[in-house]
Amino acid sequence: GFTETGKGLLERFSDLFGKDLDRYEINGVRQDIKTVTGLSEFARIGFEKYDGLIFVGACGIAVRAIAPFLQSKTVDPAVLVIDEQGRFVIP
Repeated sequence: GFTETGKGLLERFSDLFGKDLDRYEINGVRQDIKTVTGLSEFARIGFEKYDGLIFVGACGIAVRAIAPFLQSKTVDPAVLVIDEQGRFVIP
């Protein structure tokens, strides 16, 4: 999530998925969350390591973050963008 509201929504996902959900925070300090230095690093790791990524926030930010790593719909991970209130999802 890009804001505190988005982070709150991700906390709810974490409760649902438990250990099946790795969480990342940009320049964070929490020890229970993996830390990355920027959104580009998050996207790169996500494309290398995971079957799916969830962004909570603006779709344009997510699109710019993943653009350099796109290869093919047969190999890229699924990407979901969810608005901060959790009402809308864009695959």
